[in-house]
Amino acid sequence: MLHITDRMVTLAESAGKHRFAADIGTDHGYLAMHLVRSGLAQYVYAIDNKEGPAAKARRNIAEEGFGDSVRCIVADGFDGLRGLQPAEMPGAVFIAGIGGIVTAEILERGLDVVSNVDRLVLQPANREDALREFLYSQKMKILDEYILEDAGRYFVVFVVDPQEMEEHPRGKFDILYGRFIPFKRDCITGRYLQRKLHFVREALAQLEESRGQEDIKESMEAHMHWLQELLARFGQLD
Repeated sequence: MLHITDRMVTLAESAGKHRFAADIGTDHGYLAMHLVRSGLAQYVYAIDNKEGPAAKARRNIAEEGFGDSVRCIVADGFDGLRGLQPAEMPGAVFIAGIGGIVTAEILERGLDVVSNVDRLVLQPANREDALREFLYSQKMKILDEYILEDAGRYFVVFVVDPQEMEEHPRGKFDILYGRFIPFKRDCITGRYLQRKLHFVREALAQLEESRGQEDIKESMEAHMHWLQELLARFGQLD
């Protein structure tokens, strides 16, 4: 049975409709199949760099009857799209559930292919700051960033137009939080920022018990005050 989570539904809707799409790091293939079933794509390339997950995706795709509209490919990231005819290139590429550093590496290795894609939807499992810094360094246009909550965890989603270039601010908090999230006032974003503040406070408390490391303490205190001011501005500070 096709198991589609609210997270997958939201991710799929973030790119709009495209004739072709790709899901890099597809794992079970559910997102790829949902894109077709929901009418958001007519054909999807489900790519994974390991034969095990690819075999599982292939089995799921066959059992659910998507064999004519989802193609499973074993390849390293964008290598799975090299050699396609221009008319077969995906308009949207999804990379979800992979660490931010690895996601940045996948993008860097595939920049020649990325430049032909209309939309990237990226949902790193962690280290969103590393991914954001990479996107900034490449001057890719970030159309939006928002927070997804799934089973008590919070994830940053990036919607990117890699064909458009823009300059980005490169300050500490620009890298940590971007230019969209600090101005969103929804409850999920508020809880995400509260969680960040909790972690910063805990880290600072541990540092206070140790000697030295004054530079790190000062940086953590600045981070804490920045979050407190941001949350207070939106009436979300506990």
